[in-house]
Amino acid sequence: MRQALSTFHARQTMNNREFEVFHYKDVRPEGIMLHNHDFYEVYLFLDGAVEYQIENTIYPLVRGDMLLVSPMELHRPISHKGEYERIVLWISRPYLRGLEQEHHLELEQCFNPNRTQHTNLLRLNREYLRVMTVLMDLMLRETATEQYGSDTMRQCSLIQILTLINRLVQQPDRAGDDLASDDLVDAVYAHINQNIAGDLSLAALSNLFYVDTSTLSRRFKKQLGATIPDYVRHKRLTMARIMLLEGERPTMAAQQCGYSDYSSFFRAFRRQYGTSPKEFVHAMNERNA
Repeated sequence: MRQALSTFHARQTMNNREFEVFHYKDVRPEGIMLHNHDFYEVYLFLDGAVEYQIENTIYPLVRGDMLLVSPMELHRPISHKGEYERIVLWISRPYLRGLEQEHHLELEQCFNPNRTQHTNLLRLNREYLRVMTVLMDLMLRETATEQYGSDTMRQCSLIQILTLINRLVQQPDRAGDDLASDDLVDAVYAHINQNIAGDLSLAALSNLFYVDTSTLSRRFKKQLGATIPDYVRHKRLTMARIMLLEGERPTMAAQQCGYSDYSSFFRAFRRQYGTSPKEFVHAMNERNA
């Protein structure tokens, strides 16, 4: 990559309504918490000693690994030592849907966790890695220079990247199928995500899966890096936030995400995001106006 490196920032929100691209090479502190965004993320790993957790799976990364993260998915890097290099691409959901309509392509499919044979990891060979880095380098260069037609050049590169990714995810070979996992935790994880409005207390899950609470808590936290209550809360609030962005009323979002009373949802939402549900909706409407 020939472009100047991006200065790392800790923000997890987009400044641009369409997409943003960054090229980082730095040392990241340990202990980064699980988090998620309101947008899609493409993460291209170039160098370093890093594992990456997406929901209940931890991926040991090698050069050329590409991770695809949807808005609902909790994730975090686990940096072991030294600096590491990656390119990060953020794409807003409304913008991507607009591209789909304009070009008659299902570009979101590669991110869809409900798609048959969905994978978060693509292991690029040398040729695909070269193509991806060329396209991302062009995006970085056009972002830095703002020459005539830069917007068009960036958009063309983005469409090519997403089209190529969607081709790759349809190929039969899958990287990471042999990753180690805990069958109990995988089953609990699946149950939580399929029954987000149900009783997901530790006691209820313990009874359902015939395991004592201490064993379940220990094994779940070991694999996901979060306690069951924290994970459930984060997933419920993430789903509620997405529903609010799609126009659902706060009271209905709370109910459909497992909150029996609105006041509990209101307090949890404010603690998590620093704003009330209605204030969040108002701010998003003003931003998109």
